[in-house]
Amino acid sequence: MAYTDEKARLLAAIEKKYGIGITVTDDTDEAAVLRALCDIAGKRTESTFSKEDDLLRFLCGRQNPEEAKRTAASLETAFANAPAALYLICLGTPVNEDVRRILTGLCGDEAMVVQRNQKEILLLVPFTEEEAEGDLLSSATAIADTLAGDAMTMAIVIVDRIINDMTDLPASLENIEKAREIGSRLNPEERVISFHGLGIGK
Repeated sequence: MAYTDEKARLLAAIEKKYGIGITVTDDTDEAAVLRALCDIAGKRTESTFSKEDDLLRFLCGRQNPEEAKRTAASLETAFANAPAALYLICLGTPVNEDVRRILTGLCGDEAMVVQRNQKEILLLVPFTEEEAEGDLLSSATAIADTLAGDAMTMAIVIVDRIINDMTDLPASLENIEKAREIGSRLNPEERVISFHGLGIGK
């Protein structure tokens, strides 16, 4: 397998996109390269290039404008253009499959569960046009109660507001972070914290 400039560019692109380098010389046979590509394909399934990670990058404002626009459009399609709300769930124990199962069962299959770190989940849930902020708080309370009862883990659930434009979700997460910081100081025992309930940003 000749180490041509074209192959060099291709392998450099693979390394940049997937974070896995392939060392190739004039003596490297094609089978070795194919095996390396298969390794990449296998690692992608559970790697940082999953849809869940793409959504996390979008919510945290780490996508470029073009990527963010595509992600927002995908969310609008997935939710059939319905409004949605973002919850930050801070658990007392590490995230496990029981927690994911409970959240999906409680919020429906349309809900998107994104693990942010070992003890935090971002939950994106579609709402109907008729539902309002009171429904958002009721849902947050139900999440905290159900996790405490069924998963035996204490949870703090932080919410902002119902979002009509998916491009506003990163800003909603920023509001949630502010609410967590202020709410934890004002009332450390509170299990449900609302950005607007704290009177911030008005």
